[in-house]
Amino acid sequence: MDATFEEVFTELGYDGQWSLLSKLILRAKKATQIIFSNSWVWAPQNFNCYSCKRTKPYLTRSCGNTLYAHLHLDHDHLADYALDISTELGKSGLPTYLITPLLRFAPTLLCADCNHIDSKLKAIYPDVCCYFTLSPEEKRQVYQAPHKARNKLAHQIWRQQKASHESKKEQVTQNILDWMEDIPTTKLLRSAGKVRTAHERNRFYTSNRQLFQHLSYPEFMHLSKHTLTN
Repeated sequence: MDATFEEVFTELGYDGQWSLLSKLILRAKKATQIIFSNSWVWAPQNFNCYSCKRTKPYLTRSCGNTLYAHLHLDHDHLADYALDISTELGKSGLPTYLITPLLRFAPTLLCADCNHIDSKLKAIYPDVCCYFTLSPEEKRQVYQAPHKARNKLAHQIWRQQKASHESKKEQVTQNILDWMEDIPTTKLLRSAGKVRTAHERNRFYTSNRQLFQHLSYPEFMHLSKHTLTN
């Protein structure tokens, strides 16, 4: 059965426990099982990480007799910032054109070690924005540096990109607000934010209840006092 899977699915560009490659990795590392991520299975057997250029036999992690074969689709976390902002403003379904031109790179399949360079950087240096992501090319620079110098180099890249990153966050927020201007409740929320007292804001909410039907009163109060007041 494994031979059949090998013949059919290898040609389709897949990998898995049935593949000759997986069996060779198990034998070489003296393990009894491999736990695969979906992205590992979908990647061809001759895959190499975009950043470190290592191939699959060098990308597994060992834990006892078990190997973990995981790949990760790395993405610019600025997209997560956009999602969080839109959620805070009570909106979903953002058009991609609002965000995509500001992203530093397209989603890229990386090994676990290269993908985790960002999390290690943020754990060591708290000044790094949680929405910042090194590009795959920058991660290649970090990986190729001497081991003890990697975190310092990653932090240096952040300092170089910090101003640009913060500017893009502001642009993302502005893009979302401009997009929301076409939504009927937006101008009303701006007006509500200028009402001075909670009592007056309550009256404003009640008198426009039909337009604000998608918002609970606490959500309305929160939004009317935040970004939309600017």
